[in-house]
Amino acid sequence: MSEPESATESRQVRRTRETILRAFRDLFLARRYREIRVTDIIDAANVGRSTFYDHFANKDEVLLSSMSPLLEVFIDAAVGKADPQKLRAVLTHFRAESSRARSLFSYEVFFKIVDRHAELIEDALPQTIAPVTRKLTAMQTAAAQLSIIRAWTTGQIVASTDEIAAHLLRQQAMPC
Repeated sequence: MSEPESATESRQVRRTRETILRAFRDLFLARRYREIRVTDIIDAANVGRSTFYDHFANKDEVLLSSMSPLLEVFIDAAVGKADPQKLRAVLTHFRAESSRARSLFSYEVFFKIVDRHAELIEDALPQTIAPVTRKLTAMQTAAAQLSIIRAWTTGQIVASTDEIAAHLLRQQAMPC
């Protein structure tokens, strides 16, 4: 018996998105973000322009989507649900890719990531917190976490991975 068409279509959608994300990650490892064009992503993924735009509005959306799995680890730390091993693994990845992290945390990209991270933290905070407080707490936490990682990967802060992880684990989002 064959599977339902919607399941096949859903699998195809996931595969296409993953192909585009993989192509973007490969390009990002080879170039600066500002040098990557949508056309480059389309060519590297070997998909049509309309297929790309069926999945993503622009390259910023691809960037933010590719960052989501990494940001989830920091979100968990912010809301007190962190897995310390996963946190250290992500931090180790950032440290190992510090030249790429510098590009990732460049002025043009940094605030896009902070805004997206704040949205994800806000969604993870309890709904019982007043909306304005939830938003402000999320913004503050996202900016603080990513500023620490930015300073660490650019050499402004000299600390071990364990020291950064321990600090992030202590700095939970605390609504006012």
